[in-house]
Amino acid sequence: MIAVGCSTPTKDETPKGPIRFAVIAAPELGADDALLLKAVGRVAREPGLEFVLVPGPLLAVDADATSLELLKNALEQIAQPVYVGFSCVSSDTASATKLKREEILLALEKMGPGEEHAVAYHRLPPNTRAVVVNVIGPDGTDSIATPDKGTREVALGASSRDPFLRITVGKSTALARSPASLVVSPLATSNAVVLAAIWPERLEVSVVPLDGAPPRVLEPTH
Repeated sequence: MIAVGCSTPTKDETPKGPIRFAVIAAPELGADDALLLKAVGRVAREPGLEFVLVPGPLLAVDADATSLELLKNALEQIAQPVYVGFSCVSSDTASATKLKREEILLALEKMGPGEEHAVAYHRLPPNTRAVVVNVIGPDGTDSIATPDKGTREVALGASSRDPFLRITVGKSTALARSPASLVVSPLATSNAVVLAAIWPERLEVSVVPLDGAPPRVLEPTH
């Protein structure tokens, strides 16, 4: 799970434009490995992204060590900071894969930023001080105890707080107004990535198909 908090910047830190990021949901390597490479290539062509969120499941139930290595190599090709959600290591998935839970964590925890490469962490993406990214660990804990006053939080998955936007992985991609929530369908189902832009007064979300079809702007359902 991943959480993103949009803090209130000072006058000197106010961004000139929106804070833009991409979501590649549930790549599930070990099923159709080519899809993640296509998604990474599409994200690479998108200008102005501050970071990329990759919520799990990251591996398919029959994934092996080769799939895990392909996952690492694909994510390392993304130029922007990559924040990985570790729902791939749930007890159900770990027991169904050929890999042990510890093997998955050992390989993917190196995707964490900073010297400690922690599984649960929060960081400021290097090009903006208006957003803090909080990755919730596989045990459900996070590393942001209390949001700063005025912070707008975007949480991927369950959150004990009332976030500005909650992001989850589900059957179909949709945006709801109240409470604000974004459901992103798995890569294998949608064949698309999601692009989002956080403006001071609004949120813009679009679905970008990997087959070259025009992007679809999401309108809140309620």
